[in-house]
Amino acid sequence: MEFSLEFSPEVLVAFLTLFVLEIVLGVDNVIFISILASKLPPKQQALARNVGLTMGMLGRIGLLFAVSWIISLKDDLFEIAGYGFSGRDLILIGGGLFLIYKAVKEIHEKLEGADHGVRVNLVNPDAVFEGSGLWSPEVRRQRARAQGIAVGRLEEHYRARNLLKLRITADDVAEAVLFLASERSSKTTGAILPVDGGLREAFPR
Repeated sequence: MEFSLEFSPEVLVAFLTLFVLEIVLGVDNVIFISILASKLPPKQQALARNVGLTMGMLGRIGLLFAVSWIISLKDDLFEIAGYGFSGRDLILIGGGLFLIYKAVKEIHEKLEGADHGVRVNLVNPDAVFEGSGLWSPEVRRQRARAQGIAVGRLEEHYRARNLLKLRITADDVAEAVLFLASERSSKTTGAILPVDGGLREAFPR
């Protein structure tokens, strides 16, 4: 297997794309490293952050220089059912599987709190006009314009669009939050509680 660096327009585009992605993902790594370092004794935190950031930087530099080599791995190594797989294909497939694994692992870790009695539920309300700072006059005008109705009919429009034809209030949302936070829902976790009067567009019913 030969190692070569060929700079072509395709390689430069891939290089710039990877460069931008590494910058964006690098911010995420800084936060991640900071969280991990904060769990160490105070005297070790600075060293852990420096080592983590240095290793992350070197890894990214290595990836940037390796992109041309990865793109050049076009020769098929083997075939399965008539489809050839090159070194580049294997790297991309492996990277995709790794991302899927990380995503599933992240979701699993967020649910691990259940082992300690931590419940995670969501309340999903429809528009609440009364006492809400979100529905400023400008927002109301924009939403009314989008719906093709007068501003004064906006609240009635939201009431009429749900199945129960009910107006959703802050008290309704508060009651739902109180229920999920109380012992009455002690056996419920991972649930989404809609407080919307029944919206066909929101969830299949």
